[in-house]
Amino acid sequence: MDMKTKVIQQLEEILTLELALTQTLAAHIAMTPRGDHRDGLERHLGETRRQAERIRSRLRALGARRNPLALAYGAAQTVAGQTVAAAKAPLDALRGTSGAEKLLKNTKDEISSEALEIASYDGLEALAREAEDEPTARLARDHRDQEERMMRELRALIPQLTAAVIAEDVRGERVIDASTTGAADAAGMVGGRAVEAVRSIPGSATVEGEARGAVADAGDLPIARYDELTVKQLLPKVDKLSQEKLAEVDAYERRHRGRKQVLQRIQRRREPAATSR
Repeated sequence: MDMKTKVIQQLEEILTLELALTQTLAAHIAMTPRGDHRDGLERHLGETRRQAERIRSRLRALGARRNPLALAYGAAQTVAGQTVAAAKAPLDALRGTSGAEKLLKNTKDEISSEALEIASYDGLEALAREAEDEPTARLARDHRDQEERMMRELRALIPQLTAAVIAEDVRGERVIDASTTGAADAAGMVGGRAVEAVRSIPGSATVEGEARGAVADAGDLPIARYDELTVKQLLPKVDKLSQEKLAEVDAYERRHRGRKQVLQRIQRRREPAATSR
C-alpha cells in the first residue's frame, strides 16, 4: 500500500466516525435543556457535518475510488454507529436518577468521543506530513482545533453538572427542567418509540440516507430506472423526495455520475442543517 492510499484509508475511517457521531450528538441535544450547553452541542453538530463534507471533498480531490468491499465495510461501520446511537437514546433517557445525572453522563460520553476524534486527527496529520500532503494535514489541524475547543467546553461543564447532581439527588432540589429539552417525554419512551424520536431530530435522518446511498445500486434508489434517466427527467423527481431520500440519492450521484445540475438541485432541496455543512 502506498502513502496516498493510506491517507485515503484514514480519511475514510474518520469520515465514518464523523457521520456516526452526528447521530449521538443529535440524541444528546434532544435531552439537553435550552441554553448555553445545548447551543454548544448544536454548534458542534453543525461543525461535525461540515467536517464530513470537507473530508468528502478531500477524498474526491485525492481521486478516492473505493472498491465494493471497502465501501460496504465503511457504510456498515457508519450504520452500526448510527444504530448504536439510536438504540442508546432510550438508555440515555433513563440513565441516572435525575435529569442532571443524565446530562452529566452524556457529557462524559461526549468528552470520550472528542478524545477519539482528536487522536484520529493527530494520526491523520502525522501521516499526511509523511506523505507530503499539506492539504490533508491542514484539514486535520483545523478539525482537531474544533474538537479541542469542544473538549474544553465540555470539561468546563463537569463541575457545574456535578453540583446539579448533588442538588437534585442529595438535596432533592429540582435543577433540570425536562420541559425545556424538546424531548420531555423521552424518559417515558422505550424501544422503537425512542429510536423514532431520535430519528425525528432535524438532520439525523439524512445521515442514514447518506450511509445507504454510499453502497446502493441504482435499483435500490427511490427513483426508478435512475441510471437510465436524463438530467431533465431526473430533476422533477428529485423535487419530490424527502430529506432522507435526497441524502441517499446525493451519495449515489456523487459516487457514480457527479452531474453538476443534479447535485445542485439536491443541495437546494436539502434542509438548511444539511446544506450548511
